Amino acid sequence: MKLITKSDKKIFSGRVFDLLKRKITYPDGKQSEYDVLTHNGAVAIVPIDSDGNIWFVKQYRPAIEKFLLEIPAGLKEDGEKPEDCAIRETQEEIGKKPQKLLLLQEFYSAPGYSNEYMYLYLADGLEDSHLPEDDDEYIEEIISIPIEKVKIMLENNEFEDIKTIAGLILAINKIEN
Repeated sequence: MKLITKSDKKIFSGRVFDLLKRKITYPDGKQSEYDVLTHNGAVAIVPIDSDGNIWFVKQYRPAIEKFLLEIPAGLKEDGEKPEDCAIRETQEEIGKKPQKLLLLQEFYSAPGYSNEYMYLYLADGLEDSHLPEDDDEYIEEIISIPIEKVKIMLENNEFEDIKTIAGLILAINKIEN
């Protein structure tokens, strides 16, 4: 016997994700029901300038009702290549266009309840090039921080979201090695 998805019932359709009620039968015959968020995927970018500064956004996150200091990130549009999305999001969020992207990692952001797949990039060769930010975002501040200070901030647990923490660790490792 193999794992079988018995049914997927869409119970909510939104701009960013859909919510399904998924029924599964496991190989041992056990049946379970899950809530599953389906998602187009996303990118996150660690932009570093020629002076060794990493660029961040201080952005409001409604789900936790607070501002977070994060690396730029955003949703892939239907059919959009991850690299194109990374360039667009960097322009929208920090007003810079990277001339070079290096894929650091790909991963599921929360596989316990979502199929969101994220592409994480290191971006350099930053040139001024601004696109309007999304209507549903509120970026309070754009901040560039020297890499040495970012390393101290990581050690002091000053970042609170996993894409930023993972992105910084992977980018600093790549830059230093």
